[in-house]
Amino acid sequence: MNRFTKKLFVLFTALSMLLLSVPTFAEGDQPVFKDVPANHWASEYIEALALGEILTGYSDGTFKPEKSITRAEFTTLIVSLIDEELSTYEGDFTDVKAGEWHANYIATAVEYGLIAGYSDETFKPNKSISRAEMAVIMSRLFESETNLTAEQTTQILSQFKDNASIPSWAKADLAKVVKSGLISGMSKTEFSPNSTATRAQAATVIYRAAEIYGEE
Repeated sequence: MNRFTKKLFVLFTALSMLLLSVPTFAEGDQPVFKDVPANHWASEYIEALALGEILTGYSDGTFKPEKSITRAEFTTLIVSLIDEELSTYEGDFTDVKAGEWHANYIATAVEYGLIAGYSDETFKPNKSISRAEMAVIMSRLFESETNLTAEQTTQILSQFKDNASIPSWAKADLAKVVKSGLISGMSKTEFSPNSTATRAQAATVIYRAAEIYGEE
């Protein structure tokens, strides 16, 4: 286990303890966000992380759970969680300028191999992150010494009818997070790897990481 991974386990252990202390809302209680009612599928995750000051909403009292999250936003969120000293951005991408709010977070994530840019030397920070990209980032955050074989990867992904649409570069990492329970499909038979990830889905992934890795 490397220094980076150890730091993540310490963080998520603390976060999992924090989530256990978050009160359960009774029926009729005022929700934290006016657009996340108690019957929203991700309300438990969103409210817990909001009360733990892990995620924030908007000034109008909304969370916008179905709004897509960009590559820059998700990268910044993950790097902020690990509380690692930021690398200094040195102009690696033509569409990211030094001094922009996300520049050093992107540089840090790239340095750790969590995310990469595109072949045209862009990062596309404002592009909505796909579910496959989110899966790869989360898998690499918690990469273990035990890797799945190609046969195991194929077997895990075969449960999804749309597995042929999973990008080749994402298959191994995606299989790992599905196996761990960190990320699930949109249904039992569809993963929708190229669909954009939403703020609600990002909250769910972080919450599940706290549950899974905080216990190790």
